[in-house]
Amino acid sequence: MPVRGARIEGEVEVNHGVMTRALIAAADRFAVACDLTAAHLWSMVVPSGFGLDVDAQACAVATIPDGNRLQSRGVRGRRLELPHDHVTRLDGIPITTPARTWLDCAALVRWTDTVAMGDALLRSGLTDSAELATVIAWGKGRRGVRSARWAHPLLDPNAESPAESWARAILIHGGLPAPVCNPPIRIFGRTFRLDLAWIREKVAVEYDGVEFHGPEQAAHDERRRDLLRRAGWVILVIRREDLASPGATIDTVHRLLRERQA
Repeated sequence: MPVRGARIEGEVEVNHGVMTRALIAAADRFAVACDLTAAHLWSMVVPSGFGLDVDAQACAVATIPDGNRLQSRGVRGRRLELPHDHVTRLDGIPITTPARTWLDCAALVRWTDTVAMGDALLRSGLTDSAELATVIAWGKGRRGVRSARWAHPLLDPNAESPAESWARAILIHGGLPAPVCNPPIRIFGRTFRLDLAWIREKVAVEYDGVEFHGPEQAAHDERRRDLLRRAGWVILVIRREDLASPGATIDTVHRLLRERQA
């Protein structure tokens, strides 16, 4: 174990969680896992690009403001104000609560990822909207709180993937009314779910991620969408590149909603 003052007996895979536990155990002062490391340990959605393994990302560990930051190989030491109710334990590791973790991560990730992380937290039941509102109010003036405050009313526990969260956030940011996430749609004696839907207008947006849609899944999706179109739905399929430059998608959905409302 490459942490001075810590030892783990037996054969143990040295991963991000094990390294974090060792760093906190070896600290000579109160320390907790925080921000992206805490998100990883809570099994929250960690944005792509943050490869939380031993070599790719230093463990984020915080101490209280009047203490020194932890300084060691493999640690990203922070000094944070840590009210008692912002700290708990997970598998014996002192760690920021899910709500506080989300607030701290909002200062480090894109605003769309703040939405995705919040959606996943609500879906998991680790926190609720009221607790997030409380930590936002506490965090007034701190880094990340503006992003968290903006994201909070957009959060939806019915989102089932980061891509759905990103797409919904971008579409609402583009001036569209909030869609319903994953509503069950009953047609031809069968029930289907749509990623994002404006039910009254029968307009839906679905995200196809190449990494998750092989040939069989693509064929299944197309059969399902054909049935929905026969029932009067307009289905707009988007991909990652459409989220990177969303102007055309936003304009198309605006047009479809206007046409269906006429």
